[in-house]
Amino acid sequence: MATDLADMTPLADCSQCNYRETLLPSGACKPSDCCVVEDNGRQIDRFFRANLGLAADYRQDGFLERRAIAARYLVLDRESQKQTKSGEKPGPN
Repeated sequence: MATDLADMTPLADCSQCNYRETLLPSGACKPSDCCVVEDNGRQIDRFFRANLGLAADYRQDGFLERRAIAARYLVLDRESQKQTKSGEKPGPN
C-alpha cells in the first residue's frame, strides 16, 4: 500500500531575504535546501558551507542554532585564512 506523503521540508519566504537579489540568482542559496533564513539546521549548515565568508554576520543572531552553526564556520574560515597566508594547502575537514 503506497502512501502519498506531502513534502514537509521547510520553505523560506525569499521576498524579505537580504540575499534574494545576490545569492539566490547565482545559486549560492536555494529555498528548502541551502538557506540561512529558514530555522532548519541542515539548511543553515549548507548555506554557510557554500557561503563561508558570511558566517561572521550571524554571530549575534537571535536563533541559537544559527549562531552555533555560524560559529563553527567562523573557525573554519579563520583556519582557511591562516593556511592561505602561510602558503599551506587546506587539508580535509
